[in-house]
Amino acid sequence: MRILFFITVQKHGGGHSHSLNHISRELGTKHEVLIISVGSGFSRVIGENPYFLNHFTPRGINFLEFFKEIDTTVHNIKPDIIHFFDSVSYNILRLRFSSRKYKIIINKCGGPNIELPFVNNLVVFSQENYEWYRNIPKFRQANIYLIPNRVRQVNLTESYKPVFKDPVFFNFLRICRIGPTYKKGLMDSVNLVNYLRAKGHQNVKLYVIGNIEDENIYMEFMKEISDMKDFIFVITSEQITKDATQMLYLGDAVIGSGRGFMESASVGKPLLTFNAKDNYPILIDEQNFSDAFKTNFSERNVFNSISTVENLNKIERIICDKEYYNQISRFSKSMFQKYFSIEKVYELYSDVYEKAKHGRNRYFQEIIVILKTFYHFSGYTFNNNNK
Repeated sequence: MRILFFITVQKHGGGHSHSLNHISRELGTKHEVLIISVGSGFSRVIGENPYFLNHFTPRGINFLEFFKEIDTTVHNIKPDIIHFFDSVSYNILRLRFSSRKYKIIINKCGGPNIELPFVNNLVVFSQENYEWYRNIPKFRQANIYLIPNRVRQVNLTESYKPVFKDPVFFNFLRICRIGPTYKKGLMDSVNLVNYLRAKGHQNVKLYVIGNIEDENIYMEFMKEISDMKDFIFVITSEQITKDATQMLYLGDAVIGSGRGFMESASVGKPLLTFNAKDNYPILIDEQNFSDAFKTNFSERNVFNSISTVENLNKIERIICDKEYYNQISRFSKSMFQKYFSIEKVYELYSDVYEKAKHGRNRYFQEIIVILKTFYHFSGYTFNNNNK
């Protein structure tokens, strides 16, 4: 089966670029896979994918040549499936491809519930999204699939340890971009370390590793922790952040969200994620896993089955009780194998492609959605081309 992926890249690509990179590599073992990216940016992750074909950028707001290049490319490829890995690329290109001729699929790659264009075949990463779109009238006749599996086993390089890990200390590790999306999570992580040290756990440290997405937020964060430099460390060097998963060796427990949470699960360490109704990360175990799974281990998580005191007691316990630490570590590994591992992707997506439906494109019913996407996409492209 010949599968053509489209993905939008406006800067350097986000988490969905990594997801497509992993998923396409797995599907490419038995299917013929090709990837085209569109937008004003370029993703190194996608560009280095063995199935990457080309990147197309509109020149200013003139889309005619942009469309002509894509039309010619798709005509030559003759795909069996056109798989859009975000709704932006679909809205930009949907007028070019008839859903009566092609089987068209969209991936909604996590995030909150938002308005999506109608598509006959929709793949979502989270239970939250699955329940939401399944109950929207226009999607009632669509095929909707919940497939959270999208990360590879992280194999840590034994010789790569650029930061010394002192066995005397218990390290919490947070890997994320330093910007508005993850601001609350950063402060919650700081709150946890401060709480634990106040309780007498002076051997606790926090490492934050990630690119600076917003300089103002970075400076604000550094000012906030200016008196905590002995136990909170921020690493932003590109040499380390370009493959930050290799730094998972540094964490005794990992504070994660989204795909970062899932990658951390593969190395079998205690995992914490965020609570929208509290200011401390929450330790994930069998009792509360389903609450976090529903919202994709994001900062939108809401936990109804555990109190702040109970959660903090459990976190203290993983520091002091080795047997309990090992128990939680084993649970993390089992989560990865059951829900997140990329090994199941070939079978799951092949089933989507076999069952995919043809249908009618709803151009006129959704013209407002299409125009809004064109407006934001062309504006972003124009601004970046004129910098």
